[in-house]
Amino acid sequence: MWGNADIARSALNVTVHRLRRLLQSDEAVVVSGGRIVLAQTQVWSDLAALARLCEELPALGAATPPADLRQRARALLDLYRGPFCEGIDDAWTLVPRERARSLFPGAVARLGQQLEGAREWELAQDLYARALAAEPLAEANYRGAMRCAHACDGAAAAFGVYRRCRETLSIVLGLAPAAETEQLAVSPGLKGARAG
Repeated sequence: MWGNADIARSALNVTVHRLRRLLQSDEAVVVSGGRIVLAQTQVWSDLAALARLCEELPALGAATPPADLRQRARALLDLYRGPFCEGIDDAWTLVPRERARSLFPGAVARLGQQLEGAREWELAQDLYARALAAEPLAEANYRGAMRCAHACDGAAAAFGVYRRCRETLSIVLGLAPAAETEQLAVSPGLKGARAG
């Protein structure tokens, strides 16, 4: 980054010092083993909070109170607002961007199913919509969106979600939806919409 090793070390030390001063904490920036990291106990990061929330979701059981599910769903939507540093294609952004992008749809699928079980259809529908905007090929989230659309707005709305899934997969990947998605599309309540 700075060329000459002595100049580089000096510039790095100055940069670390300035960052610590900016953060108003010497403990916020940890230098150890040739690596520089922000101390998670001192500095809050949306990416770290997203990762922690996603790690907690599998432990939630069917007995989780709906209020807790709603709080976690809102937190998930607040933490993931789209690609990390969108529009900046520097190498340092690629790994965290991909990690967040890959965590979000799976977390939505898990939390969405729990919200469906608690009959929190509208919040689950919002979750699925946000996930599909971020990752339009996540077919499990289309299935969740279909179930929620059916519960909120009826069979025609659910079939509209199916049609969007089918078209997206066909255009982008040249594939038809999975058998599970097709089966959901022709399940009772959706058949009539398909004929229309």
